[in-house]
Amino acid sequence: MPKNPTLVELREQLGFQTMASFARAAGLEYSTYVNLENQAVSPVESDGRVFRRISKKIADFHGVGCNEIWPDRCVDSFEREDAIPEAVQKETQQ
Repeated sequence: MPKNPTLVELREQLGFQTMASFARAAGLEYSTYVNLENQAVSPVESDGRVFRRISKKIADFHGVGCNEIWPDRCVDSFEREDAIPEAVQKETQQ
């Protein structure tokens, strides 16, 4: 699975060469951070509408918004169809 290039870039800009060193400095569980950087888990809650607290914590640590790390196109790949706003569903069906 490809890594989230924005997370990798932000981590390396701060001088953290490993995910473990970043997770430790940010006060995160290593496995949770690895899963987010590796895009193995969604950065949003199960309803697909709100970013998870851990996602917000990572964004805050970097001083950016969640949408800068996980733009809509990235989040969309994790969303369930029923979590996509109705207006968007109608657009894609036309």
